Amino acid sequence: MGLAYGLAILLSQLTVMLLLVFDVLYVSVAFILIGFVSRRNEYRADREGAKAVGPEGLISVFEELRANMARDDGSETHPPLSKRIRKLKKLLSAT
Repeated sequence: MGLAYGLAILLSQLTVMLLLVFDVLYVSVAFILIGFVSRRNEYRADREGAKAVGPEGLISVFEELRANMARDDGSETHPPLSKRIRKLKKLLSAT
């Protein structure tokens, strides 16, 4: 009886630990996907903004922002300004 009780406690603890691991993995994957989708949407918004006002306007705004910032890392949801400027310059040369 004691062995069965001990086994039941062990299995319940293992189940709780596995659930915690899966929860952490689930949240981690969700954050990675959110970052990817958000960055993709930022590039798409830049393209649409360039269509509306022309790439020159966005490039100048991004260059001014980059000059006023200490770093150009971007964030989890926004790509670095240097990459955004580079993509906009490709649009500028394509037109």
